[in-house]
Amino acid sequence: MPGFRWQVTLYFVRFLRNRVQRVVLPEGVSFYGFVTSGVAQGSVLGPLLFLLYINDVVDLFTDGSCIKL
Repeated sequence: MPGFRWQVTLYFVRFLRNRVQRVVLPEGVSFYGFVTSGVAQGSVLGPLLFLLYINDVVDLFTDGSCIKL
C-alpha cells in the first residue's frame, strides 16, 4: 500500500488474515470456515478500512455516469 510504512501494512495484514467463522443455531453449530473477504463485524477498523476502500471509487466513473457530491 503506497504511502504507508511497512509496519502499518503488516498490522492490517495480520488483522485481516486467518479469520474463521461458524453458524450457531439452537439445533447445533456448523464447522469453522475461513473468511476470505470482509472485516470482522463490530471491529473499530471496519469503518476506517471501508472508507479507505471507497475513497477513490468515484474516480472510476470519469465519463460522467456518476454524480459527484
